[in-house]
Amino acid sequence: MALEIIGESFDVVRRMYVSDTIRENQFGLPRWTAHDLRRTALTKMAELGVPPIVLGHIANHRTTTKAGITLGVYVHHAYEREKREALELWADRLTAIVGGGIAEVLPLRGA
Repeated sequence: MALEIIGESFDVVRRMYVSDTIRENQFGLPRWTAHDLRRTALTKMAELGVPPIVLGHIANHRTTTKAGITLGVYVHHAYEREKREALELWADRLTAIVGGGIAEVLPLRGA
């Protein structure tokens, strides 16, 4: 579903493009950053039941605990399928929010 939304020709979003766009526009909101989007996405995916190990791989934080360090050394599975499933779940949730589906709306931190 997510690739259908952004298009099959989507290659790579430059890392700084998102940050630059947010910094330059702020979209009428109090100061916020791309990191706020990352934190929100990971938090909401956790609420949707995505396992912590998959969240760690999505965030590219695989060695934050002793178990994570062990897994990083001995487990060479990239969790591609699990990451895709989690990101598709999040994309479906965002689609429901944008499309007027049932959504819990919370104010941004510091608002």
